[in-house]
Amino acid sequence: MIVAFADTGQGYHGGIYQASGFVYAGLSEKGRLFKHKATGRILHNRAVSANGYRSHFGRIRKVPRTDECTIIESTEKHRYLLPLTAEMKIIVEKFKKPCPKRAVSKEALRLDTIQEGAVRI
Repeated sequence: MIVAFADTGQGYHGGIYQASGFVYAGLSEKGRLFKHKATGRILHNRAVSANGYRSHFGRIRKVPRTDECTIIESTEKHRYLLPLTAEMKIIVEKFKKPCPKRAVSKEALRLDTIQEGAVRI
């Protein structure tokens, strides 16, 4: 099975996954990110540690410590599933929810209104 995510914080709704036949399975839990106090860099929770060291591809490397960072709550993500076997498809169907729609901007609404007005004349 392939699991894909569309980040609501970036304004994504997963339209490409919907068009590709993925099954929408709802929103994930909010996660957490870290903002390094000295550099201001935003770091994934796997890029920091309590002791300042992490194993990365079998090698120990130095990373920022959690006490050198501020915790930031990350946004929820839309979760999509693509079953690769007939058996998995049966299981995935139990998680199916209605797909989210793309947010419409105020500019797009204004243009639609202008175009509708032009057609009516």
